[in-house]
Amino acid sequence: MRIKMNRKLSTFKPSEKGIVTRILGTGEARRRLMDVGVNRGCPVEVIRVAPMGDPIEISIGTMRLSLRRSEAELIVVAPEKNLPGHRKADAPPVIALAGNPNCGKTATFNQLCGANQRVGNWPGVTVERVEGTLTNSSLNARIIDLPGIYSLTPYSEDEMISRRFLLGENPDLIVNVVDSTNLERSLCLTLQLMELEIPMILAMNLQDEAEKEGITIDFNGLSKLLGIPVIPCVATGPRGIENLRRAIDRNFSEVSTDKPGCKVIYSRNLERILTEISEMMGRDQEISHKINPRWLAVKLLEGDDHVFRLLHERTIWLTLEPVIHRAQNEVMGFYDGESETYVADERLSFIRGCIRECVKTRKRHPSDTGRYSTSDALDNFLLHRFVGLPIFIAVLATVFGLTFTIGQFPSHWLELFFEWLKTLASLHISSPMAQSVVVDGVLSGVGGVVVFLPNILILFICLSFLEDCGYMSRITFLLDSFMHRIGLHGRSFLPMIMGFGCSVPALLSCRTLKNRGDRLTTMLVIPLMSCGARFPVYILLASIFFGTMSGWKAAALTMGVYLFGVLLALIMAFIFKKSLFSGLSEPFVMELPPYRFPTLRSVLMTGLHSCVMYLKKAGTVILGAAIVMWFLLNFPNQPHLNGEMSPEIAQNRIESSYAGMLGKFMEPAIRPLGFDWRIGLSLISGLAAKEVVVSTMGVIYASGSDSPESLRETLARRKDFTPLTALTMMIFVLIYIPCLSTVAVFHREAGQFRWTALLLTYTTLLAWIISFGCYRTGLLLGM
Repeated sequence: MRIKMNRKLSTFKPSEKGIVTRILGTGEARRRLMDVGVNRGCPVEVIRVAPMGDPIEISIGTMRLSLRRSEAELIVVAPEKNLPGHRKADAPPVIALAGNPNCGKTATFNQLCGANQRVGNWPGVTVERVEGTLTNSSLNARIIDLPGIYSLTPYSEDEMISRRFLLGENPDLIVNVVDSTNLERSLCLTLQLMELEIPMILAMNLQDEAEKEGITIDFNGLSKLLGIPVIPCVATGPRGIENLRRAIDRNFSEVSTDKPGCKVIYSRNLERILTEISEMMGRDQEISHKINPRWLAVKLLEGDDHVFRLLHERTIWLTLEPVIHRAQNEVMGFYDGESETYVADERLSFIRGCIRECVKTRKRHPSDTGRYSTSDALDNFLLHRFVGLPIFIAVLATVFGLTFTIGQFPSHWLELFFEWLKTLASLHISSPMAQSVVVDGVLSGVGGVVVFLPNILILFICLSFLEDCGYMSRITFLLDSFMHRIGLHGRSFLPMIMGFGCSVPALLSCRTLKNRGDRLTTMLVIPLMSCGARFPVYILLASIFFGTMSGWKAAALTMGVYLFGVLLALIMAFIFKKSLFSGLSEPFVMELPPYRFPTLRSVLMTGLHSCVMYLKKAGTVILGAAIVMWFLLNFPNQPHLNGEMSPEIAQNRIESSYAGMLGKFMEPAIRPLGFDWRIGLSLISGLAAKEVVVSTMGVIYASGSDSPESLRETLARRKDFTPLTALTMMIFVLIYIPCLSTVAVFHREAGQFRWTALLLTYTTLLAWIISFGCYRTGLLLGM
């Protein structure tokens, strides 16, 4: 938990000083404090505390005041030691970066933080949390990149996470990134953030696109209307970023009474209703000190279920409930609609007034080319009813072709490097046991996985490019009709596409699906999408038995496995939806962002982040699994089989080991699939992580071998490992039980053990049945 920069005056000890930053609460107490001179920017010092602990004496300028601690709770103060020149290194200010999806928020975050980023999880959930440190600034401020949201009324889990952070952790500053070309929509979130009365800066992103469309914005005028700093910028380049950084510095360095405050002012009727509700909310000092009463009043009028549940158990609810019902009925009396719609219309009226005052749009000549004309031209081609789907398939084929053709060279270099390391270790490690651990365990296991790092990098860079340029959402548009016919929501395809990268974030992204049936159905079939962890298995087997690494034959086979996984996922989704989750799906409303060419930096950072995660797994999970597998393959130790061994003796030693015993025990279950105990043992190890399948094969097939040859060479010369066996294994790896981390996240998201049991059962049975059919059909065809 971080130490907050600002504290309530009630927590100060005698002689502690600071500057007043906020006055909380509402009604008489707040007005009285302001009347006697307690205002934002005033210096304050605690002089003494009464013998019984209450009240306290404070100094405001030249005036002395006596306050109870309950009134001091309303005064938020920046301690003197946290002011410029006194800031502690371990108490940096916290900045929340908020905005709509597709507004350039992440690009802004990358510009502000550079490489000073850390990735973790939000407390209580497994959604990725990205934070960084503000660069080129003396503040050392932490910046939290909140999930992209449209509203603070939680419709999805992302919106709930953002709201929980803003209300619970009370950031020192909000930087709201908005799309300058779509202010009417973007400012809806801005007003909701302003209602929290947290210091705020408006970053007007995409200024270059706004200028191309003939949009001119009076930033100073908009700043005066909103009462917050407004900074134009272009997050894909340096334009405006330094101004934004300086505005952040000024927010913490300049403390004065003439700073503009938030000025969200609605019509007279709504203001009267909000004032009545917020003043009544102020009577509950505990809740009103934590959350702005005016914001609570707005949410009560909007019918926010979470706010209703928060207040329902409190004593104030008995007097508050009739006031809310009366206000809602009053709204229906002078407005043709519900209070929720009334508040939305009031916000929209305020926004449109700001736009009329501050935004001028030049009429475009028909010959002008801008964002929408370019996007429309691309959509006319990419979303064509006849060629749209073939183009999508061609795009996937190109991705896999590039992954194979470009990745072959660095992958081969890494392979040679690890062979050199094996030879070096064999020559310089005298102890046979230590040599075996390093060569047969660590280098064969970890090296067998790391050699595919270039292919993983290329795959994730391609997927990141497709997502950032806006094409991924078009795929959802293309497939919604088909998805709807099988009972799924069109939005379900985005998590399924994300499953090509990793199943864990794909499962987490299902939170955007509000309907529980849609969400569970999508979660159940995501493991059938070939994640990046399975990719090394496909590359290994396809390049050996179905063409070289540079051959398009291997790429076509790999793409075929991916598409087969998609087809299987759709079939299973249809079965689950019709049998377990029958009912209506949620409405299909999804933004189609304009096409934008992503920056090289953002695409590379995404790819490098994936590589770092891959290497971390190689250095932890895979390394541990390789050492464990080496132990199982070499113990119990049989001295009479040590030393120089023929291939037959080496085979006998492996079969007599713990691993051999385990493999032989399970072999009858997998023999009908064409698998022997070695393959079975590799598949079991893949439950930890699918990359471990390759590392385990590297350890198993390296044991007893005197030459430091690569796993590819070993498998290529084995007569018992045929192309049909390789194809069947690829199908089995595609379908069978996902890795333990995926199962754990699935269980957490599903919430009930029965759904986890269903996932484990159906993937195991389906993998066996389809692999059996594949192998037997291949035998009949003479493969």
